[in-house]
Amino acid sequence: MERVQKVDTEIVVNGKCYIEKPDPTAERYVITRPGKASSPFCGVLIAHPSAEHVVLRNARRIWGWEGGPKTLSHLATGSLPDQANSQFCPPVPMAEITDCCEILDCTPGARVNLESVPSW
Repeated sequence: MERVQKVDTEIVVNGKCYIEKPDPTAERYVITRPGKASSPFCGVLIAHPSAEHVVLRNARRIWGWEGGPKTLSHLATGSLPDQANSQFCPPVPMAEITDCCEILDCTPGARVNLESVPSW
């Protein structure tokens, strides 16, 4: 009898482990941290032509936030900042970041939180 065990993105069938491939059509909502610029961006990743070059759709610059999350990693996992005291710019249709040093995938909840912060 075939035994199947599901663990996150891995599945074990008859003792062999298979890893689920990410859906290439799924949108990746990310936070990027530029190397030289001081403020990170959040948006939908539409291109990543090189190690340091990323292109975001509906990108917002994050100037700062207060309350809740202490780091970008906390923002990416869904911690909600104090929206009244956060400084997020309005979204622009596209932003190219040419000196990106970090890309953080956001959870669906984090995306909702980041998109709901009023423009500064």
